[in-house]
Amino acid sequence: MADGITNVRLDYTRNLSPDFHGFGFASGFEWRSLNANNSSDQLWYKPGGNAASSMFIPDMQNPNGPFFDLENFPWNKQTLDSVKSKNYTELAYFRYREQLFDGYVSLHYKWRNSQIIAGVRADSVNFNALTPGIDSSSNPTGKLEKNNGGYINPLPSVTFVHEFPKNLILHAVYNQSVGRPQPTDLAQAAQYSCGSSQDTQTATVNCSIVSGQSNRDALQIA
Repeated sequence: MADGITNVRLDYTRNLSPDFHGFGFASGFEWRSLNANNSSDQLWYKPGGNAASSMFIPDMQNPNGPFFDLENFPWNKQTLDSVKSKNYTELAYFRYREQLFDGYVSLHYKWRNSQIIAGVRADSVNFNALTPGIDSSSNPTGKLEKNNGGYINPLPSVTFVHEFPKNLILHAVYNQSVGRPQPTDLAQAAQYSCGSSQDTQTATVNCSIVSGQSNRDALQIA
């Protein structure tokens, strides 16, 4: 995976030194560009391979299943699943581009023992991503799908600080913020897997969603 970030920020403040009292203010602007790409070979192996030479602590039952010496695992004795490897290699690909602009203004007023800060910050984000297309069986279609979006939000905040004797400080804050997903969560291919009702309780089917693939070899032991 490769990514890169470009960041430019400009801030201006006036009358905000620690010993200053009265009115002051701060303002600023930021631009950030994020580029993320992932293209990795996924290697999946068919079930039934012999992994006995790398197993150890045979009587250990917690966690469930045997332990493996992964550093010396006999990959050369396993049979590569070329179809599955190709599918997962295609599913692992994504490209993500993001542009963030934000600006803020905050007004400060400081008395001898108290200070109040009121401000607002505006975040504007635009992104576009190329995601592998999948069919109803979560197999890659060979086509890339575009995912575009963005938002702009004003985020106000108010802070009050009062210093009491004996180093006792009252600090009250109100602010709004934006919770964002990881950028790669917007770009990775989502895969849906539902179990059969024969494998679960009556009238119950369990489903799971997996976004993207890790850049690791995978093995199934029958």
